[in-house]
Amino acid sequence: MDGEGYDSGVLRFVAGAVGLLILINLMRDFGQGATAGGGGDYFPGVAPAPNLPNMLGLPYVISEAGRQTIKDEEIFSPMPYADGGGQSVGWGHQIQPGENFSYPLSFQVGEAIFESDIAKVEATINSTVAVPLDQDQVDAIGDFIFRIGAGNWAKSQLLADLNAGNYAAAATDFSHFVRTNGQVSAGLVQRAANEQQTFSGGAA
Repeated sequence: MDGEGYDSGVLRFVAGAVGLLILINLMRDFGQGATAGGGGDYFPGVAPAPNLPNMLGLPYVISEAGRQTIKDEEIFSPMPYADGGGQSVGWGHQIQPGENFSYPLSFQVGEAIFESDIAKVEATINSTVAVPLDQDQVDAIGDFIFRIGAGNWAKSQLLADLNAGNYAAAATDFSHFVRTNGQVSAGLVQRAANEQQTFSGGAA
């Protein structure tokens, strides 16, 4: 086979593969829509359909929509506030020993801190998750890690179920961290429900 014929054959193969992946994802989305039923129902977690990022081994990255969801949940604070036995500032950044910020914290500095925190969450996902994820699942897990911390994530049932390939069980595990000072928090219950819904492909 000459070079031109070989190249055209490769291009046809790639185009066909991409088209097949798009069709699979469209069919998966249609199936989820058919079972949604509206009314804020929750859906069981499922393994993701084949997608190019997983096939190419690309690192998981929280989407812009996922970042905005975390910001909306945390709400920007220019001044430190009590948070889980310590203090936080900006978008839920827990102030670490040795960190010194000027207050009130500017929006620009808060943005830089937030992006640094997100990068750490992404690194945690990529170093601990051993199974394929779709973007909704990455965003849901990113929100979960952001609110409970990498230490709690490492020993969580959600991570254990996920790496065992039990996506359905993992979808129910977001509700395990919904207490503040020993009391169930309505806000955290709702946030966990949103994470579960996003993980399972539903609109939060």
